[in-house]
Amino acid sequence: MIRKEVELEANAQVVIPLEVMQALCCQTGDKIIFLVKDDVVQMTTRQILAERLHGALASTDGRDLTSELLESRRLEVNAKLEV
Repeated sequence: MIRKEVELEANAQVVIPLEVMQALCCQTGDKIIFLVKDDVVQMTTRQILAERLHGALASTDGRDLTSELLESRRLEVNAKLEV
């Protein structure tokens, strides 16, 4: 676990410590996502969040529910375009 304290600068800006950036495998210019629940803030990247969500949708029977959902949506869009 990394614990760093930073100072809130002008315009509500903070400098993300290098150790935190390295832990998230992010670099200057990357998009950061803040998840806030009550008084706890989590910081992550789009890539990490996508990997977590994909894992959360994994099926125990070997099916890839994410791919199935995407394919279903593609079929719906194609059907609407053909009408």
